[in-house]
Amino acid sequence: LNVGMGKDHTIYALVDGTVVFTSGKEGRRYINVQPVAEA
Repeated sequence: LNVGMGKDHTIYALVDGTVVFTSGKEGRRYINVQPVAEA
C-alpha cells in the first residue's frame, strides 16, 4: 500500500510515512508505507 514501482523496478513511497517490510506466503516480501498521523 502507498508504494509505486518504476519501469526499472525502483520502489518509491506515494505518501509520507514509515516503511514496513512484511513476509507473505512462500517467502514473498511485501513493502508498505504506513502514513504519518496528521497532528
